[in-house]
Amino acid sequence: MKKAYLAVMIIVVAGILGCTELKRINPTDPEASDYYVGMHYLGAIGDFSKLDAFNVMGDKIWCVDSVANRVYKYSISGDLDFSFTGVYLNSPTGICSDDTFIYVIDKDSIISNIKRFNPEYVSDTAQLRFPNYWPTEYIKCAASNTYLYAATATQVFRFDTAGNSIAAGTYAGFTAVSDIKYNASTDEVIVADSAADKLVVLSPSLTLIREINFTFDLIGFAIKDNFLYIPCAAGIQKFRYDNETFVTIFADYGEGAGKITAPGDCGVFGDYVLVGTGTTVKYFGP
Repeated sequence: MKKAYLAVMIIVVAGILGCTELKRINPTDPEASDYYVGMHYLGAIGDFSKLDAFNVMGDKIWCVDSVANRVYKYSISGDLDFSFTGVYLNSPTGICSDDTFIYVIDKDSIISNIKRFNPEYVSDTAQLRFPNYWPTEYIKCAASNTYLYAATATQVFRFDTAGNSIAAGTYAGFTAVSDIKYNASTDEVIVADSAADKLVVLSPSLTLIREINFTFDLIGFAIKDNFLYIPCAAGIQKFRYDNETFVTIFADYGEGAGKITAPGDCGVFGDYVLVGTGTTVKYFGP
């Protein structure tokens, strides 16, 4: 009897030790009447002092922490591949990719506050630094295969990545830019204004196409196919991108880790939705 009990305990302990953060059981009760079938909390990635932004590139998640002054690279399973800091980083607040390079927005007034890194080369040395336009203080970025879009709190600038310089085209009038994304499927630049609670859709040359207004606080958003995902105090809300129709809401179920209780950064990997909470990245999926 004792041997059987010990064998069971060994199996249980081995199972616990062998599980990664992302393998944890969803805290929502599947028997509950409000259990949303389709998207569930799967776990968390990272433990940051202040997660300012993250970017999903391929099967990797790149994160920047302005307090720890570090750039982190995680596998999609939650394992830390590597991180770096150094003289080329001062206080990173934005990160984006064009599927070839990683761009970091950094509050560096001396060297350059926009830096490009080769994601395959593990180093704290920037592969390229854009001309320093200080005191223009960029905070967020997005990238297409041709342009880098860098945003201050009130304006978006377009950079020619081949010429490493500002290209024609800017858009102003924002109150507090909190996120910016490039939608490759529609060739559009989308900017979140957290003070106005709206998304502003721009052309590649930064001319206004339309605005999407919301009745709740927003900071970040993600786009996949024809859907928008926006974390807010009520959970993660899903809308159609083309006509702004509300589809559903999830993540406001379960206890503790399974809940979204405030707006945050957002990203998509396959069928999974990732949400930044300020200290970690929460992971939701089927």
